Amino acid sequence: AVHRGEATAPLLFAAERLCYAPLMKFLISSGPEDIAGKCVWYYSKVWKAMNASADQRMVPFTSTEELFLNAGGMVGRVWAIREALKAYKKIFGLTDKWWCDQSIWALLYVWSLTQTTNVSLDFRIPYGILNLDYHHSFFQSPYKGNVSHPAIIHLPGGQRSWTALMPELMNHTTWFSKLTSPPQKMRDDLTQLSNLFVKIVTCNGETRFRRLGALCSFRKVTDPDWILTPLRK
Repeated sequence: AVHRGEATAPLLFAAERLCYAPLMKFLISSGPEDIAGKCVWYYSKVWKAMNASADQRMVPFTSTEELFLNAGGMVGRVWAIREALKAYKKIFGLTDKWWCDQSIWALLYVWSLTQTTNVSLDFRIPYGILNLDYHHSFFQSPYKGNVSHPAIIHLPGGQRSWTALMPELMNHTTWFSKLTSPPQKMRDDLTQLSNLFVKIVTCNGETRFRRLGALCSFRKVTDPDWILTPLRK
């Protein structure tokens, strides 16, 4: 059903128009030298393979320009993620110089769709498991301010590049209007939410309780400048 376009692949990554896989060179020695050129050149193998099949439905060439994988957004079924991670770990173990996981996932995406025979089976995720969220059901990087209605608006790159667009982008979220212009009942609800305690389990296994208002300030999350500021982890 996935192959015919009747169902969604069980593992999706965000789709975007910029091709960035700077460490592709570790495994791909041929092609252009510059990073962007090599990335587009290697992705063209996907397009060639897909166009060779008249009934392929995995890549919607005619309806989108966002044909490149962005590892900043991933959603999938547990079994599909586990299956994909088998191949990911094999590639990751080839060198200790990886610093860009998107480069690995880009290679896995190309090899999954093309099923390139000169690539080890260990590096090939079965066809139909991995694809991109072309229709922005989950993720979208809203270049030029164009927003569908994804679950998550993804802002890749430097924060300054999104400064001018942020006030408008916030208007496309489901929560912003409710927080900025609530009736009295909504204000009362927000007060109650702020005073609720949430249970947190730390990475050390410790259990802590914190007020939601202390963890998530409603005043701050409605401020575009605060949202664009790097947050203390």
